[in-house]
Amino acid sequence: HVLPELNGIAVGVHHRVIFPSHNIVLINPHVIEQESDVSDFDKDNTWGFFDALHERDYENFCCRFNNAAFYPMDDELSLFYIKEIVEAVIEE
Repeated sequence: HVLPELNGIAVGVHHRVIFPSHNIVLINPHVIEQESDVSDFDKDNTWGFFDALHERDYENFCCRFNNAAFYPMDDELSLFYIKEIVEAVIEE
């Protein structure tokens, strides 16, 4: 199912996890190229993880958010693959 757009990110075709600490973790989100206003809170509390098939989305995400990681050697990134990183995000 498709969720509404979030700060220029087409939400719904990827994994989206929101934690009680208000951190948002996105895996392979489609990031719209147009400019959008992003609050400082969202810049600091939204995490994006991208595999080799989503390099352009990674580049667009980096223009708006502070927390992004690119895995060029992986074609199918999953929450399991980045489990340790996500656990660290939860603990913040």
